[in-house]
Amino acid sequence: NRKNILFNDKILLEKSYNDLLEKLKEIQKSLNYKEQQIETYKEQQVEYEQLVDEYSIYELFLKSMNYDGISYDIVKSKLPIINQEINDILTDVVDFEVFLEDDGKKLDIYIQQPEKERCVIEMCSGSEQVMAAMAIRVALISVSTLPKCDCIFLDEPGIWLDTDSMESFKKLLFNLKSYFKKIILITHLDSLKECSDMRINIENKDGFACINQ
Repeated sequence: NRKNILFNDKILLEKSYNDLLEKLKEIQKSLNYKEQQIETYKEQQVEYEQLVDEYSIYELFLKSMNYDGISYDIVKSKLPIINQEINDILTDVVDFEVFLEDDGKKLDIYIQQPEKERCVIEMCSGSEQVMAAMAIRVALISVSTLPKCDCIFLDEPGIWLDTDSMESFKKLLFNLKSYFKKIILITHLDSLKECSDMRINIENKDGFACINQ
């Protein structure tokens, strides 16, 4: 009898032991899963902090490039130098002056014809806008302390030019040679093609663009 009781107790203990082992395995499995979750959360936290830093930098960049940002302040402080450079570029090219003016919130562009009231560039002729826009771009490049490119691309700049302003534009191209080593001009106008030192012709043959140098 006692022997049977001990045997039964042994069986119960073994079963209880096995049950505990199973529970321990489940707990260990759950623990491993939680540890993996913690590692994942740590990685996500690092990624989140990096994204926050990147967004902060981007937000600062947007603020600095706004109308009242750093670039605006820099240009505003250099207006006399920029305006002088613009009109040096246009010397002996046109009979008008171009200048930038700060109204406290933004920069306006004006063209001053001899013995006439100044006029905002939007109200001027297409040829005047073309000449002024090119001079402003070159002036900003010239006065900048950033690394400068020795090449400029002009894509169909002559489409707004009449016969008289075309001659002025040719003079402007000549002036630009002192600012850039290479001027790459894309045009369909024969009068501008004559200004080039080297010409590359692109022709349409059977629906394909063919280059003839």
